[in-house]
Amino acid sequence: MTPLQFEAQHADAWQELDAALAPTSRKHRSAPADRARIAALYRAACEHLAIAESRSYPVWLIERLEALTSRGHQRVYRQPDFGIDKLRRLFLIDFPTAVRAYRLQMLIALVAFVGPLLAIGVLSYVDPSLILSLQDAASVEQYEGMYGDPDGPIGRRNAASDWAMFGFYIRNNIGIAFQCFAGGLFFGIGSLFALAFNGAAIGSTAGYLTWRGFGANFYPFVITHGAFELSGIVLAGASGLILGHALLMPGRRSRLAALEHAARGAIVIVYGRALDVPFVFDDDMTITKNESIKSLWPLIGTGGHHGPLNPPGPLPTTGRPLVNLSFAINYHFGGVNPVGYHADLSQQVEAARAGRCQHQGQAAEGFRHRLT
Repeated sequence: MTPLQFEAQHADAWQELDAALAPTSRKHRSAPADRARIAALYRAACEHLAIAESRSYPVWLIERLEALTSRGHQRVYRQPDFGIDKLRRLFLIDFPTAVRAYRLQMLIALVAFVGPLLAIGVLSYVDPSLILSLQDAASVEQYEGMYGDPDGPIGRRNAASDWAMFGFYIRNNIGIAFQCFAGGLFFGIGSLFALAFNGAAIGSTAGYLTWRGFGANFYPFVITHGAFELSGIVLAGASGLILGHALLMPGRRSRLAALEHAARGAIVIVYGRALDVPFVFDDDMTITKNESIKSLWPLIGTGGHHGPLNPPGPLPTTGRPLVNLSFAINYHFGGVNPVGYHADLSQQVEAARAGRCQHQGQAAEGFRHRLT
């Protein structure tokens, strides 16, 4: 096939891609179907560039395809993956799917938290002295001051303003949720203990204040924000149980590998993003074949060995020592596991660099799958 015949055969696809990449088409974010079409055209253009280079077609044709694929690459990898659409997918698809997939852990976490809350709440109402078995007298006196005065500020714990009290509640609830989640690393026992203990503490407080006749102040104040906070604690505890189950029953995997696999499911609940997308495009050249990230020291390197702050060329990280150093840190702790690199913001920036054409085809394929 002559160069002119080759150009005539694929000219329509090149023109369509060129029109899709025009600056006027970026004013409004393209629909998922449009992005999928751009990815398909981009992948085809990359293949055409590889064919043209292998057949030694004229320079003008190769340069035209190089310019087209370079623009296509910028569109594919600079396409924002955040915003309203991403949040909508997180809350309407990813999060509910993860909750249903781990419904057993959700049920166990719910029972471990709500069971002690209700049981201790009833017992503390019947026998108010029970609260002193779980909390000290100073805390009980503080609760009375927070909810006992109908004319004073309700729910304020030694805080000068509502904003200060707001900060206290945020800090306290985040700390409890983190304990419930991180406790899963102790084979799930830590999560169960944190859930049960906090449920019992909340139940004892509710039962005692109800007995004291402060329910009219306590329950309206707690219900307004407790639905979100208590649900968050249960979800965090369930995520911890997911980790604990993986450590107790790793199956055919090692415990470390099982923990890593379980974290991919739990992270959707507590973090909301999938991190296990495989390497694409120039990741192979930047990470797996980049000898300068294999060792953290010396930073500059010695002799013929380049250090993380002195990446060799030609690499996408050439001239970008801090990005290369971040890859070296990821490699030190996780090897070539893509999770750590995708969690690193610098990986998102690095992906915008152009590389060899054969990797561009892989990039478009991965982009197309992420759209579906």
